[in-house]
Amino acid sequence: MGELVASIAHEVNQPLGAIVTNGNACVHLLSRKVPDLDKSREVVGRMIRDGMRASEVIKRIRSLLQKTPSVKERLNINDTIQEVIAEWGREAALLFLMWHHRRARSRVHL
Repeated sequence: MGELVASIAHEVNQPLGAIVTNGNACVHLLSRKVPDLDKSREVVGRMIRDGMRASEVIKRIRSLLQKTPSVKERLNINDTIQEVIAEWGREAALLFLMWHHRRARSRVHL
């Protein structure tokens, strides 16, 4: 049961954390001498998407607990892959760059 709770907490906390991060970024973008409205709109769009994602997790949990029949829907795997890439792409790129930098440094012999 503890593993289930931890999994649910992670699934809800991840989009909520992203909302907070994007909110802070949006405040920063709007606080500039010349506010970056286009980028701010983009960030707010991500916040809305993340809020919807957290809401979907909670809806699924409620339906599991109420033992309502599950609804089967078609899954567009390309959209799912694009979501994962968008969500984890920056982190993966950063990890790759860190790995590459460490590897390059380990080859240098002084």
